[in-house]
Amino acid sequence: MSAIMTASEVHKQYNEVMTAFRKLIPDPSLRMAFSTQVDGYMRQYVLGVWQADSASSISPRHVEFYNAIYSSGRQAPSALYWEVASGVANFDLFQPPAFFQDLRQYDRRSGTSLARRFADQLTLLLLLFALVGGGLALLAYAAVGQAVSLVQNWSGLLDSLQAVMDQLEALFARLLTLVPPQVNEIVENAGDSLFQWLSEAAPAALGNLGLEAGERAMGLPAFLVALVIFIMATFLLTADYPYLRSRYVQHLDEGLLRFLGQLRTTALGAFGGYVKAEFLLSVGVFFILLAGFFLIRQPYGLLLSLGLAVMDFIPIIGAGTVMVPWAFVALFTGDFTAAVELMAIWGVIALFRRVMEPKFVGDQTGLSPILSLVSIYVGMKLAGVLGMVFGPVVLLMVLNLAGMGMFRGARLDLEAAARDIAAILSQRPL
Repeated sequence: MSAIMTASEVHKQYNEVMTAFRKLIPDPSLRMAFSTQVDGYMRQYVLGVWQADSASSISPRHVEFYNAIYSSGRQAPSALYWEVASGVANFDLFQPPAFFQDLRQYDRRSGTSLARRFADQLTLLLLLFALVGGGLALLAYAAVGQAVSLVQNWSGLLDSLQAVMDQLEALFARLLTLVPPQVNEIVENAGDSLFQWLSEAAPAALGNLGLEAGERAMGLPAFLVALVIFIMATFLLTADYPYLRSRYVQHLDEGLLRFLGQLRTTALGAFGGYVKAEFLLSVGVFFILLAGFFLIRQPYGLLLSLGLAVMDFIPIIGAGTVMVPWAFVALFTGDFTAAVELMAIWGVIALFRRVMEPKFVGDQTGLSPILSLVSIYVGMKLAGVLGMVFGPVVLLMVLNLAGMGMFRGARLDLEAAARDIAAILSQRPL
C-alpha cells in the first residue's frame, strides 16, 4: 500500500468533499438523507475498488483507511481486519445509493445538477482510495520494470530502428524506379541547381557569420557588465521590496489598491485554473494512451503513455507530434494494422481534448463551457498557441472588471448614443 497519504489525511479530504457537497443541497430532508446514508455507501464502494485492485493483499493499512471514511458529526467506524478482508472478498456489485434517485428527481424539478456533481465527486474519491490502496504504487513499479527492460534491450531496439530505416530506404528506392525518366531528370537538375547555389552562397554566408561572431565577441564585455548590473539591481530591489511596496501603497487610493488586488487575484486564479485544467486533460490522455497501448499490446506502453502525456501537456507539441509520424512509418513499412491502431488512439485523444477542454477550462477558471470554447477559439485565431492559453484568462479578467463596474460609464454612454440614434431614425421621414 502506498504511504504517500496517511489515514488522517484521507479522512480530512473525504470530510471536506462531503461537507462541501452537503452545503449544495438546499432541501433539508434530502440533505438529511444524504448525510445519514453516504458514509455507508462509500465504505461499500471502497471495498469494491480494493477487490478490483488487489483482493488478496489486504493489509492493516487498508483497515486504517476504511475506518477513516466518515463525515464530521458521524461516529467513526471501528472495523477489524477480518471484517474488511471478508468485505472485500465478498463484494458483489456496485449499487447506486438510495438517495441518488432522490437527487435526480430533485434535479428534474429544480433544474439543478446535484446528481451529476455527486457522480463526479464519487469518481474522484474512488480514484483517491484506489491510489491509496496501491494503484499508484503498482503503476510506479510497472514503470520502473519497463525502464529496466528498456535499458537492457537498448541494443535490440537500435537494431529494430535500423531495420525500419532500411525498409524505408528500400521502399523509396522502389518508388524511384516507378517514376518516369523525365521526372527523374527534372529532380536531378533541381538538385544540381541547389548544390550549385549552396556552393556559391555558403562562402558568403560563412564570411558574414564570421563578421557577426566577431562583433558579438567585441560586445561581450558590455554584455557582462550589463548582466552584473542587472543581477545587482535585482538583488537590491528584492532586499528593498517591503519598503518600496509600503511607499507605493501609501501614495495610491484605497479603491485603486483594492481594484489592483482583485485584478491580480483574478489573473493568477485564471492562469492557475488553466494550468490545472491542462494537467487534468493530460491525465485523461495518459489513461487513454495506457488503455490503447494495453489493448494493442504495445511494448513499453506505460513509459510511452507517460512520455506522450507529458508532451501533450505542452500546447505547442502534443501527443500527435509523435503518434501521427509513427503511424505513417508503420504504414510505409507495411504494418497496416499498427498504423490503423495508432491513428485510432490518436483520434480518441483528439476527440477527448476537443470535447472536454472547454468544460475542464470552464470548471477550473469559473467560465461557462461555451465562453471557454469561444475564448480558446478567438485566442487561437488572434495569437496562436499563446492566445489559446491566455484567451480564457483575459476574458475572465474582462468579466470581473465589468462586474466591478469599470465599464459602467462606457456602457451608459453607448446606451444613450443608441437611444439618440433610434430617436433620430424614428423621426426621419419615409
